[in-house]
Amino acid sequence: MNWIILGLVLAVLTGIISLIHKKTLKKDSPLENSFLYSFFNMIIAMVLIPFIDLSFQKEYLIVLYFLTWIGASAFYLYERSLKRGEVSSVAPLFNFGPLFVALFAFIFLAEKVTMLQIFGILLLILGGYILETRHFTNFKEAIKKVKKHKYIHLAMISVLLYAFGSVGDKFVLNNGMTPLTFLFFVNIFLWTNFFIMACLTEGMAPMIKSAKRVGGLLLISSFLSFLLRMTQLFAITLGSIAPILALKKLGSLIAVIGGGELFHEHNLKRKLVASVIMIFGAILIAI
Repeated sequence: MNWIILGLVLAVLTGIISLIHKKTLKKDSPLENSFLYSFFNMIIAMVLIPFIDLSFQKEYLIVLYFLTWIGASAFYLYERSLKRGEVSSVAPLFNFGPLFVALFAFIFLAEKVTMLQIFGILLLILGGYILETRHFTNFKEAIKKVKKHKYIHLAMISVLLYAFGSVGDKFVLNNGMTPLTFLFFVNIFLWTNFFIMACLTEGMAPMIKSAKRVGGLLLISSFLSFLLRMTQLFAITLGSIAPILALKKLGSLIAVIGGGELFHEHNLKRKLVASVIMIFGAILIAI
């Protein structure tokens, strides 16, 4: 029962965080949001200092820093997709994550793909198709929509990068870095990356103005994100991480419902059906 509760907690936190970011993006640019969010994440991560273990090989810090550039790029593209598209359309697309993780694990870690995972992949494709078309038999409509709407491209590239990065994260964690040490350095590096991006593009002035506009909401989002990550780490200690992460996918359902209620988004019934199918597909792949 503990793993079910943890999975549902992760789902609720994931859904709420998505809705907060959609709201803040109505006033801010994706880079402003990413910078401020990563800044608060870094500040909150300072509570992990007493738990840092530096006994790992320091070369893996270089590997981790490279991986955080992948993570920063993925998050920035996610923010851009949320800015352009409805949260009820963007959130379900991230159910494709397990598909790419399974693919990269097969290529780089020689993990096997089971028949159950193949069935899950087919469900993901079906759900994605329903998500992007109003008429089930009109294949051209779905193709046109995918070509036309840039938020879909941004979201799928983000999912791809997240999946690749997660395989890299697994590599680092398998080579002696403890989860809490990993979490601490990831947050430091991510803010460093967004600081560099901000200095090279918009400068610091817009970031300060952003803090005044939406700082409170993003601080809440960062705190919830920290709770989410700590809950996920605790889930690992239970040895039931796969079903817990599968239940976490219910967060996209919360985002779809919340998007309809808070932002009056469109075609919610179709999106709910698509989300449920995609969640089942993601669960089959994850388990």
